[in-house]
Amino acid sequence: QAESAQPPTKKRKSYSVAIVMQRATFQGMERVIKCVDAHVNQLMSVIDNVNECARYLIKEIELLTNPFIDAEIIRL
Repeated sequence: QAESAQPPTKKRKSYSVAIVMQRATFQGMERVIKCVDAHVNQLMSVIDNVNECARYLIKEIELLTNPFIDAEIIRL
């Protein structure tokens, strides 16, 4: 009967979630700045393209002599 007895089990440790903050290093911040700058440059390029397209469309609309186009819409 002693052989069929189970060995004593250890108590399980309970773990809680902990948020560990890493100290921001100057080098790490430089990497973030470079990444942000690259994205800003890309966005500026997109903005330039959008503005160029808008100017082109405005010129094309102004060139239209279609009497069905409302002059109020063109002014917007």
